[in-house]
Amino acid sequence: MKNQLLLTTYQDYDAAFLLEEGQLAQISLEKCDQDKIGDIYIGKVKNIAGNLSAAFVEYKKGCMGFLPLADLRLSAILNRRDANELKCEDEVLVQIAKEPIKTKDAVLTCDISFAGTYFVLVPKSHGIHYSKKIMEQQKQILWQMLDKIMPMLFGDLAVFLDRYGLIVRTNAALAEETILFQELHDLFHKASKVLQTADKRTVYSCIYREADLFEQAIRNQYDLEDTEIITDQAEIAAKIQESMGLTIRLYEDKQLSLFALYGLKGQIENALSRRVWLKSGGYLIIDPTEALTVIDVNTGKAPGKKKEREAFYFQTNKEAAIEAARQLRVRNISGMILIDFINMESKTDQETLLTVLKEQLRKDPIQTVFVDLTKLGLVELTRKKTSASLAEKLRHNRKEPL
Repeated sequence: MKNQLLLTTYQDYDAAFLLEEGQLAQISLEKCDQDKIGDIYIGKVKNIAGNLSAAFVEYKKGCMGFLPLADLRLSAILNRRDANELKCEDEVLVQIAKEPIKTKDAVLTCDISFAGTYFVLVPKSHGIHYSKKIMEQQKQILWQMLDKIMPMLFGDLAVFLDRYGLIVRTNAALAEETILFQELHDLFHKASKVLQTADKRTVYSCIYREADLFEQAIRNQYDLEDTEIITDQAEIAAKIQESMGLTIRLYEDKQLSLFALYGLKGQIENALSRRVWLKSGGYLIIDPTEALTVIDVNTGKAPGKKKEREAFYFQTNKEAAIEAARQLRVRNISGMILIDFINMESKTDQETLLTVLKEQLRKDPIQTVFVDLTKLGLVELTRKKTSASLAEKLRHNRKEPL
């Protein structure tokens, strides 16, 4: 069964919904006028906070960003050549690394990068780095392609790798050589244009805008051949055709909306609910707090006999592991996460459960790390935060009784 990527609008957002085997796996929401991760600005340093090892940079009029000094490159200072330290009122080339969330400013970086479907090009970095999901044999094949392609594009390969870093994304393992060649060519010219014009532009200028939500959603798909892209809006279809050269299916049934056809309304409601039911009759309780998110696994009714009860606990926990990993993606939960599974006596069952959970976490495009199984039997995870959660974006503030 193919996955479906649905491109549409929801409330006042552009929206992309990814369905895997009919279930909602990921939701991406973006307001048309908001700053995006990847946008590049010429900002002005307003304050340097030594105790935080950071600078506060106004990257556009009225918008402040947080620049960790560890991410500072002195070459990014545009108003003073050969600067050896950052000063207030300096003009710096910065890129949005994390969008503003609640009361927190956007996080900025001077490590400028340009992302495509198959590569991320990083000027003023070094070497080639591969996605962790690319197998060793695939790396060898990709290196042979790059060894052939890059001298044609850049002449001396060693000089290029001394000036640029290249991250090879998971999608590259499935791409043809001509496609990789074209994307590298395009990324290099984008980077060259930005770097050559940066010192000629005025402060607060946006000199590079990242692709819109729809294009990003498509290029982040690991295997487009196994994903059907659908939209209910002709403008979106035309825009994708023009920008990416892809033809996507335009859904035009006036009797049954795209939302109704795929049950999106109900699935979104479930993704905002505190309680999530499992097929076994058990359920998850998901409680986000300021410090962490706690996921509690509950059985509902269990059989009376011990042997049957242990088998039931194991089955419920497996369902919970799969569902918990899916909920992290759908809700865009980040930070520290604790999962309290049902206690099981069998060490083999415990190890199998953790294997199932780790396999599900590997499907997540956001960096998610299995940290530990604590002495109290709690599973500890971390998930990188780059944008607001689904509940934060939709300003969801309902309370649901147990």
